[in-house]
Amino acid sequence: LIGTSVGGALCTYLAGAYENTGKIGKVLLMVPGYALRNKGFYNLDFEHCGNTGFPLVQSEKIPLEWEEMTFQYDFMYVRSIGQLIRLGQIGEEYVQRVLAPVWLLYAEKDPVVDPEHCAKAASHFSNLRMCHVYLESGHNLLFGDERADVCRRIHEFLQAE
Repeated sequence: LIGTSVGGALCTYLAGAYENTGKIGKVLLMVPGYALRNKGFYNLDFEHCGNTGFPLVQSEKIPLEWEEMTFQYDFMYVRSIGQLIRLGQIGEEYVQRVLAPVWLLYAEKDPVVDPEHCAKAASHFSNLRMCHVYLESGHNLLFGDERADVCRRIHEFLQAE
């Protein structure tokens, strides 16, 4: 399983929930979205917000040659933020159930995901094979200056037994 951001939280849930099936070989988590850095989101009324949109600031620079291949969102529905928060919490609840080998990559300066929750998860994975914290990257590890190292670590994960 490979997951980034909220997909990392989802992969954690799947790896923990289906551990006993014998179908989970290894897990790569990149900035898994167990919790949001901006705690103000936790005070929003997700149940009664209707179609209210929340503007998103595009703060990370995407290399010019990749610009046409990327998706950028101008806003997100408030109810979707609530769903992301809940999925992150569920993923975090399943960390201790994951028995498969785990590779974890996250960023100290991530403006979206709270790195403290990634560090906490790292201490609870029973089979953590590799954990690397990028000190200068943001949320999108593959778009940052350290992307060559990220790609090298992904390659190592893919080649590992």
